[in-house]
Amino acid sequence: MVEETSVFNVWSERDLGVDTTADRDFDAVSETDVEYCCNYFYPFIQLVNANAVFGEELPLAFVKASTGWVIHDYGEAISSSAPYSAEQQRAVSGVLDQAKTIEEIGKLIATKGWTSVEVIAGSQMMKRFAWIEAKRYKFDLIGYTPNASDEKCYDRLAKRAKDMGLVWEHPIKIQPQSGITTAK
Repeated sequence: MVEETSVFNVWSERDLGVDTTADRDFDAVSETDVEYCCNYFYPFIQLVNANAVFGEELPLAFVKASTGWVIHDYGEAISSSAPYSAEQQRAVSGVLDQAKTIEEIGKLIATKGWTSVEVIAGSQMMKRFAWIEAKRYKFDLIGYTPNASDEKCYDRLAKRAKDMGLVWEHPIKIQPQSGITTAK
């Protein structure tokens, strides 16, 4: 009796042009593989006000970002992840959508007056963008340490904004701006 040990059908794969003679180790998924999938297919972020005083009841508001992402505002915590596409059967997000959504989260944090934010969880790219916004809005970000690439990214963005005559760094308390609206 032949025991099936894998889920794939070798004949279907051969018909699709997949090399079925190659040694494949389907159990060997690297940390880099997981990070890539999180960054480009399932990006997410979870943040909490590091100075929060939690009560018994947490209010929940859904904020619709200009990118189509929904930002979950729990009062003293914020989270968001890429919208899910039934057609593609996965989350749909480009890097620019991630950056823009985090930019809007940064504005929301500044509007709330938070001075210190803790990263609870998130994909690497979303944490990088959160660090950039923390630096722009001058609030502390706990739980993420930037690397040299992050620093270069920030410097490039700051220079581009300056060259275009845009305001790059902001004070901590700002007024709500258009682009952030409460979702229905």
